[in-house]
Amino acid sequence: MNEISKLKDKELVEKFGVLVREEKEATASVVAHLSEIDRRKLYALEGYSSLFNYCVEKYHYSESAAYRRIQAARIYPKFPEILNLLKEGKLNLVTLSLIEPYLDQQGTELINKILDKSKREVEDILSELSLRKENIQDVIRRLPMKRAVL
Repeated sequence: MNEISKLKDKELVEKFGVLVREEKEATASVVAHLSEIDRRKLYALEGYSSLFNYCVEKYHYSESAAYRRIQAARIYPKFPEILNLLKEGKLNLVTLSLIEPYLDQQGTELINKILDKSKREVEDILSELSLRKENIQDVIRRLPMKRAVL
């Protein structure tokens, strides 16, 4: 850590950019590897009851980090384009986990709709989809009337 403080401003910023790019590439690679480990059920061969336990117990991922990576790993076989989008930073694990329940119906169209969007923007897109999906109608129901006492 001390060597970082010795870097010149330009070097520090350039190094940080390289690290961010490498992190995104590593995340995409982790997703691809997890997908194959899941497909082969290799976690079971090592004595783990689930891929989730494998990630949390063996690799010390937080529960949320493990969950998001596993979601992405399970989306990947149906939508392999997500790997390049993760590498490019156009998609991230948080937004991908948000759209996962909608992918069977919306698919690639939804993925393209959320590229370069923040979590909040994706939540707005999904709330619009939910409203359209539910086809909300006005509902009139009878309320019990109080009997008048004479």
